[in-house]
Amino acid sequence: MSERRYTLQEANDLLRRAGQEPAGPAKNTLSESELRETAAELGVSPEALEAQMAEKEGDREMEAARAEVMAAGRRSFFSQAIGGVLLVGLLLWFALFQNGGPWLLGLAVVRALFLVLQYRAAFHPDRAKLDRKAQRLLTKRRLMETGSRLGRALGRGALALLDEAADAIDGAVDERDKRKRGGP
Repeated sequence: MSERRYTLQEANDLLRRAGQEPAGPAKNTLSESELRETAAELGVSPEALEAQMAEKEGDREMEAARAEVMAAGRRSFFSQAIGGVLLVGLLLWFALFQNGGPWLLGLAVVRALFLVLQYRAAFHPDRAKLDRKAQRLLTKRRLMETGSRLGRALGRGALALLDEAADAIDGAVDERDKRKRGGP
């Protein structure tokens, strides 16, 4: 009698359903080593798993950067909104109660429209713009990290070179002093 075979989709569905059954302590995550062991048991190549894990990590970084950009946009909106609302209120007060004229009313309406546009940009950003800002943030962080590492490496390398140069100079000076004294 031959052993029953399952497609990858069927195996995935079976494992997912079995994982949802309460068979012990609930566990929603796997460690990296557990994932590697499971993948090896399933016959997944380590290289393919590594590539997918790197892609997932990149997705997580991008999502975190998006959230950070959104939070910064909202903070910026709130700080600008306070002044904007005060300005609109002041313009309306002058326009309506101090005979400021219709041009002040127009300025109040224009500033209010800008507040609405700023709200939209802060709370409902265009996905492509958000992705570009998040990518710039990640690039800036990577550049700063790389620059710091390069600075540390250059510092260590410069110290090593200076130590070697100092040793070479000391050796040359010692040799010259020996020749002046007539030593071998």
